[in-house]
Amino acid sequence: MAKHPHHTRSPQVHARSCSPPALGSEALGFYLVSKDGEHEPVCDIHSFGASLGDAWHNVMYTGPGQKSLTAVKNKRTVKDGSLFQFKHVVADRNDIANGGLAKMIHSKKRKSYDIWLFGPLLFQGTPYGSIVFEIFGYSDRTVYSRRLKNGDMEWSAKFNDIPAGFHRCKVFQTDYFPDWGNEDMIALRALRANGLAAVPLHPHVRAEWTVLSRIIGQTNCDIYDQEGWGGPHP
Repeated sequence: MAKHPHHTRSPQVHARSCSPPALGSEALGFYLVSKDGEHEPVCDIHSFGASLGDAWHNVMYTGPGQKSLTAVKNKRTVKDGSLFQFKHVVADRNDIANGGLAKMIHSKKRKSYDIWLFGPLLFQGTPYGSIVFEIFGYSDRTVYSRRLKNGDMEWSAKFNDIPAGFHRCKVFQTDYFPDWGNEDMIALRALRANGLAAVPLHPHVRAEWTVLSRIIGQTNCDIYDQEGWGGPHP
């Protein structure tokens, strides 16, 4: 009896399932400037969330040119907190270039935005609980709406214009640091209201920031790929 030929089963290929393009993202670059005007990159600030939503809660700082996954991996531990609190020491792995969690807060009174870089962290070799960048010239998103002929509402979002180039930035310090992912907004506002000490920038003369990218209309797959998260997958 003749044998039937053996057929191998082809592997099934599943399409990647992505969300509607209702997300957005932004990346800002921060620099120390020498007396000769040379810009030394310090870190990047990554943020992303719903295009039509309120302030984004996914905010992280990374080394220049790095993806935000590196910040998530560099989680601060209880030991890191104790080391700083009792000995004022920060491990080398918690240098600002290795990233961490951040928070952006708008001040209508000062007409500026604060970006909190939560530590403990090293900045120019000096240990800090957290660093605060106060940035000027920044403008967030605007959400628009219009009524269609059929009576439905259509919503859209757009980043407000920011002039090209570099913009002013102040750098402050504090011994405060929150538990990982549990920052206290009341504490942050109280610390800011009481005044923060400036960070010595020597031998640099000032700090500046610029826009690296601003994108509206991304899917979750776009965000995962862009930020190095590697998902979702079927």
